[in-house]
Amino acid sequence: MCCHHCGKIFCEYGAHPITSDSRIEDVNLKAFNRLQNKPKPLRIIYPNTCDIFKIDPILRHEYQTLKIQTTAEKKYPDVYLIINNSERIKLGESDSYRWQLKKGKHQFRLESPNAKIVSDNVEITVE
Repeated sequence: MCCHHCGKIFCEYGAHPITSDSRIEDVNLKAFNRLQNKPKPLRIIYPNTCDIFKIDPILRHEYQTLKIQTTAEKKYPDVYLIINNSERIKLGESDSYRWQLKKGKHQFRLESPNAKIVSDNVEITVE
């Protein structure tokens, strides 16, 4: 994963920053930006990675749900929401799913097995 800062790309694991001083590196940076800005065919819109949710001790448990909002290109009709690498829910025509809040760290992703495509993982914490 990389981020942009002052015309440089800083990569994880202590790699040295790559500057766009030369023409070749500048072309590579522009190509990288186009790839990063291209919409993904399967995406979880909400929640976002690193979101933290708190369970209300007063509100009844069945009312404490999280609406997971997704989007998928029409050419992927069979889309599944994968929760913690164990639950597998077919979304069908719906682009959202109500998930019961549970304490702990949780991971969500979308996949379309027929197209062999998966979304980025979204990781949240529920306290």
